[in-house]
Amino acid sequence: MKLTTFSLANHLISNMRDYVKEHSSLSTNPIDIALSFPEIIRFRFHLFLSGESTESLDGNKINLAYLEKDLKRSDLSIRIEPNFTMPIGYVLSENVFVIWDAIANSDIGVYAKLSVDTQSVIAAHFSKYHVRDVKYGDRKEAVMTAKPTYIYQAIKNCYELTIRGFARGI
Repeated sequence: MKLTTFSLANHLISNMRDYVKEHSSLSTNPIDIALSFPEIIRFRFHLFLSGESTESLDGNKINLAYLEKDLKRSDLSIRIEPNFTMPIGYVLSENVFVIWDAIANSDIGVYAKLSVDTQSVIAAHFSKYHVRDVKYGDRKEAVMTAKPTYIYQAIKNCYELTIRGFARGI
C-alpha cells in the first residue's frame, strides 16, 4: 500500500477527530490543523513517510522522506505564530507516527529526510507514546513515537516541551 499526502493527512486527522476544530486541504503538504488543548492552537504539520531501513552504528534507522518534491529551507523554519510548525512522520509497516523536535529540525533543507531508530518505533507499541533523547554530534533532540490512537497526546506533549524550551531561552 502506498500512502499519499491525502491518505496520510486523513489518517492523522481521523485519529484526532475529537480535537480538530478546522484544517486545510488534505491534499497539500504541509497541512494546517487547529487543535483544541482546550485553547485552540494552530499547527502546520510537515508530513514524512517511511522508506528503507539503513544500518547505523547505534542500530537500525528508518528513513522518512518528505511527501512533496519541493521543500524550501524557509518552509520548515520554526514558528509559533500563526501556526506552530512541526515535522511529523508515519512508519507504515508499524502503524506508528513519529514527531521530531521542531527546533532541532528547523533547517533540514530541500532534500528533507529524517530518521528514527527502530527501537523507538517498537517502543510506541508498549506505551501511549515514547520519548527518546537523541544526540547527533553537537545537536540534541527529542523524538516521539506514538500509535495513531495516542497521536493527539504526543503532539500536545511535544508542543508543551517546545514552549517550555522557548521560555528557557533554548
